[in-house]
Formats: sequence, structure tokens, C-alpha cells
Amino acid sequence: MVTPSGIQESVSFARHSSEYQSAARRLVAQSRLSLEEPPTISSIVDALYEHVSVQQERGLPPAVRELEDGVLVAAVAGEPSLVEFGLRLARQMVDVWPKSRLPLDWKGSSIWLTGLEERIADPSVLSGVVEQQISFHKLVKVPTV
Repeated sequence: MVTPSGIQESVSFARHSSEYQSAARRLVAQSRLSLEEPPTISSIVDALYEHVSVQQERGLPPAVRELEDGVLVAAVAGEPSLVEFGLRLARQMVDVWPKSRLPLDWKGSSIWLTGLEERIADPSVLSGVVEQQISFHKLVKVPTV
């Protein structure tokens, strides 16, 4: 959850019992995805791409990882139109992202774009990314698409 000014909001443990219902309502109102039913791959990727654009419009830090995630998820899911949209968005964003706000390990726009395209093109790399994320998030199983 975030406040109207974009600051991360939290509910302290001491106030949890009196505030959790209000916090839950705010979370539902702010969620770009339905909390009532499982989201589709395209709705997840669309939400990631929207987040990238909103971050830029608001002058917030570039959503580099979210853009990468959207493109890679679309590629793994076999959604070429979402991959192409994400790559177009990536090419637009690298031209407007302030260099001073990019991640410390940023090696340059062309290197980042080339690396992203290479990961998309190699199914074994994509499978490795999925396995890495399954391990990182301590998931037992990820349903196949």
C-alpha cells in the first residue's frame, strides 16, 4: 500500500487490531489486479508495464526490474505481443530514465536492452530464470501456462 503521495504505507503491530480492516480495504482499492480471483498472465504483465509508466510519470525511481520481469514473464508464457510491447516500452524508457536514478549496477542502455533481448531469445535462460525465482520465493510448484 502507498499513501497518496507515493510513500510506502505500513500498519504497526501495536495498531494492527484496530487498523487491519481499514488497511485491507485500502489495499483492495489500490490493487491493480483483482484480489477476488487469480490474475491472468496478461493482466500481471499489463500491471507491471503500467507500473513502469506510472513511476516515470510521477518522477519516481525507474522501474527497471519490473520492466524486465514483465518482458521475461511474457516471453516464458509465450505471449509475443506482450513481449514486443515490453521491448518498445523499454526502448522508450531508456531514453527518458534519469541516469542518476538507475540501479548502481547499470552498465548502459544498449547493454541492458541487448541483454534483455538475449534472455528472451534463449529458452534455456528463461527456464533458468523461472527455476531461480521458484527457489528464491520458496515455491513448491508453479502451474504451467
